[in-house]
Amino acid sequence: MWQRFTLYDLRVIGHYLGTLLLFFAALMALPLATALVFQEWEPAARYLAAIGITMVAGCSLRFLRIEPGRLDRRQALAVTGFAWVVLALFASFPLYFSGHYMTYLDAIFDGVSGLTTTGASLIVDLDRLSYADNMFRFMQHLLGGLGLIVVALSFGLFGKRAGASLYTSEGRSEHVVPNVVQTTQFISKIAVAIILVATCVVTVLCLFAGLEPLRAGLQSLWLSISAFVTG
Repeated sequence: MWQRFTLYDLRVIGHYLGTLLLFFAALMALPLATALVFQEWEPAARYLAAIGITMVAGCSLRFLRIEPGRLDRRQALAVTGFAWVVLALFASFPLYFSGHYMTYLDAIFDGVSGLTTTGASLIVDLDRLSYADNMFRFMQHLLGGLGLIVVALSFGLFGKRAGASLYTSEGRSEHVVPNVVQTTQFISKIAVAIILVATCVVTVLCLFAGLEPLRAGLQSLWLSISAFVTG
């Protein structure tokens, strides 16, 4: 019989969700950097604000102090399940204020679609989407395709004891090496290597097609990510 969550269980779940939110805020630095490189000041302001909001929420949840220990199965499943919803809500902020979505619900749909690697989108006027927003969308696809927990574990965010429970809760059981953290790092390295090789090949093809070098590189990166994680 499934037991009810206690107050301590909720503190544990909130604490780990806060860690994931801080990790997600750090990843938002990539579209922010893209906006700055291409001098897209309005998107840069949006992502800077989104990073601030996400960090405040993450830090607030992290204040739910817990004693170090292994997550039980219920707690790990709850963290993994709520992570997709919570992160999608925060991902929808910079997307909605881009003006490329009819309603806020459409932006949430895109956030969920990206993090779950569904591939569907409700974007309006896609051809005029900024480089920063495109980078953010494909960053979500990569994060969802590899697995949110896998990516987080590959950076060593949760440690070995809590990481093992979270890794299993995402429906994974493979262990290339005995250590869960090393296994996730191995998976991430293979994915990055394949994407980089594909990006180089497609970039050459794009250059022959007449695209500018920087645009060719970005388009090739996004296409490689999309092909790798969604097929």
